[in-house]
Amino acid sequence: MRLMALDVGDRRIGVALSDELATVSSPLCTLDRGDDGEALREILRVIREKGVGEVIVGVPYGMDGTPGVQARKVLRFADRLQDELGTRVTLWDESFSTREAERLPKTRRGKSRGQKARLDRRAAAFILQEVLETRRREAGPGG
Repeated sequence: MRLMALDVGDRRIGVALSDELATVSSPLCTLDRGDDGEALREILRVIREKGVGEVIVGVPYGMDGTPGVQARKVLRFADRLQDELGTRVTLWDESFSTREAERLPKTRRGKSRGQKARLDRRAAAFILQEVLETRRREAGPGG
């Protein structure tokens, strides 16, 4: 079963997808968030096309674990996503995903629109890889 991760921002949504064995994540695309309805339709299209069984939504909780302004916006988007998809939506604390994605070599240069979009995809891939590795550790040997 493939998993999809979303890094939801005010302007863009980074999308990443796992392989079919749910072992490796890869950046997939960046969606414009100008119209949430259109973004949700595009997410649904990718879910159907790629056979996604679970969607992970990164939530930027505060250092104390509580949701701030941005986290509340993301939680509202995740609720709408859950209502429209019929696919499992899992929330994941992604407080440091963008910072980690920025540390990757190809995302440090410039702040053009293309660079920001690439950063959003990489942040989603980082979130998804973290989920996959955490689940593998929790499952233990032979898992």
